Amino acid sequence: MMTQTGTEAFKAPEMLTDIQYDERIDMWSSGCVLYTMLAGYQPFMDDNIPRLQKAIKEGDYDLIGDPWP
Repeated sequence: MMTQTGTEAFKAPEMLTDIQYDERIDMWSSGCVLYTMLAGYQPFMDDNIPRLQKAIKEGDYDLIGDPWP
């Protein structure tokens, strides 16, 4: 059994499924941190946890508008 830790908005999609995951999920979290540092906001934000998890699983983020141009 895998133990889940971390902030919900920075979890990799593999952590939200029954798929076995490994240390590569850290790259996903690092990408979320980098996105947050560059943009000033998180790539995945929602007060509703099921919607947040759905967005993470679908990779539903954008690189349109400020600060991306």
